[in-house]
Amino acid sequence: MIYKKNSYINIVSFLLYLLPLALLTGPFLPDLIVTCASISFVYYSLKFKEKKYFKNYFFYFFSIMWIVFMSSSFLSENILISLKSSLAYIRHIIFIFLVYFIIDKNKKFLKKFNFYLIILLTLVVFDSIIQKSFGFNLFGFKSPHELKITSFLGDEPILGTYFLRIYSILFLINLMLNKNSNVLLGLFYVIIVPLVFYSGQRTIFYLSLLFH
Repeated sequence: MIYKKNSYINIVSFLLYLLPLALLTGPFLPDLIVTCASISFVYYSLKFKEKKYFKNYFFYFFSIMWIVFMSSSFLSENILISLKSSLAYIRHIIFIFLVYFIIDKNKKFLKKFNFYLIILLTLVVFDSIIQKSFGFNLFGFKSPHELKITSFLGDEPILGTYFLRIYSILFLINLMLNKNSNVLLGLFYVIIVPLVFYSGQRTIFYLSLLFH
């Protein structure tokens, strides 16, 4: 039983490591990872009686919010489309507590994830600078949008969103680890903000200015 538990923790940890990279490929793989991981966590919790992660006020609050969303879907003009959207929220709620579970069970997860995000963010920053400077990235991809950079995201002009998400996660992890990484985070911030501007996402750019 211990072996099965450890195997599950290692597999899910790997999926979480993979998620930031999967975000560069589009919405399909990240959604698949979140959905599969959430379903597996429900099964795992029931099988090994790890229900404590669902017995807290935060889960109750999010569950009530989900029920409210579901109820409002029945009042919309197109019930099926609205219901499909609100029904999917439950996977994100479960996923939040799955991450909490992994952090609790895998003591090395945050340190490894922090290091991994630094490497990944550095790579995407470098690739973005290359694309902005030469018109194409490390793989030779050109942005289809004039005066905008997309890096590894190809046709998707959401590089600013990606930067803000990854940087926010990295910032929170460093707070949780109580690491004094102000210099590194500050350096990332100074480099990322102009790249967010050149991504063409003005709203994300203004949000990034308010972040620090």
